[in-house]
Order: sequence, then C-alpha cells, then structure tokens
Amino acid sequence: MSSNLSQLQMNYNQQQDRLTLILHTQDFCEYRFWLTRRATKALWEILVQLLDKTPVQHSQEQQKIGEQIQREKEQRHAAAEKYGTHVSRCPLGEEPLLLTKFMAKPADNGVSFLHLEDAQGRCIEFGGDNTIIMALCQLISRSAKLADWDLHLTMDT
Repeated sequence: MSSNLSQLQMNYNQQQDRLTLILHTQDFCEYRFWLTRRATKALWEILVQLLDKTPVQHSQEQQKIGEQIQREKEQRHAAAEKYGTHVSRCPLGEEPLLLTKFMAKPADNGVSFLHLEDAQGRCIEFGGDNTIIMALCQLISRSAKLADWDLHLTMDT
C-alpha cells in the first residue's frame, strides 16, 4: 500500500462466519479482507505483542480511542448520507482476501508495521502508531464479541 490509512472498518458476516476488515487509504483505495476465528486469534496475539513492546497508558488510551471511534462512526454516517463514499479502486480486487499469515515489526520511532497475507501470497503492509494498533484491537474485540466466538480478547498489560 502506498498511502497512509484513513479509515479502518470491521464487521461480522454471519453467513460466512467471518469478520470483514476494510482498510481505506488517503489515496482512495480500499482493501478488503476476511478473518476467520482462528486468524482473528492469531492477529490478536500479534497486536497485543506489539502493544507490549511500546509502553502506553492503556486504559486511558483505550477510552480515548473508543470515544474517537464512536465520533468518527457518526461523522462517516453523516458524510455518507450527504456525499456518498468515494473509493476509486480496489488494488487487491473487489472480493475480500482470506488472510492466513500475519507478521509485525515494531519500529524505534513508535510506528509498528503489519503484514497481512493470503494463501496465494497477495499481501498488504501498513504502518501505524499505538493509536492505530489499539483502534484495530478494539474493532476486533467488538466484532469477535458480536460473532459470539468466545475468544475473550483482552489486553492484559
């Protein structure tokens, strides 16, 4: 991916029994991924490890992120009703890729890099600070709870 993230979305698809992760970039690209229960658990462990390697005030940060996610959700809904959504292209295709491999690398400057890959080797890499990682954790936690997967995803730090 050549641009910074502008939006993260995650939903539960009951028919597929999978989570759908959608990443939007500032250059109006959209990347779509499927996460199975097993893949969600593996990704969660990697994200928590990233957070463990970079000290933050987790409870305060989580609350701020939760509030920010709610505000952004309300703003997106209002903007979508008024202007519609603008996505110019889906570089990895319209259909979500089924993710099977995850890698992460913390960086010295507080930015961590995530690598998401499917079984055919199609992948995306993106960077994010703790705010992005924690936001992704909150989306995963909420969506897995909706899926009723009984994963007990917590950030015990």
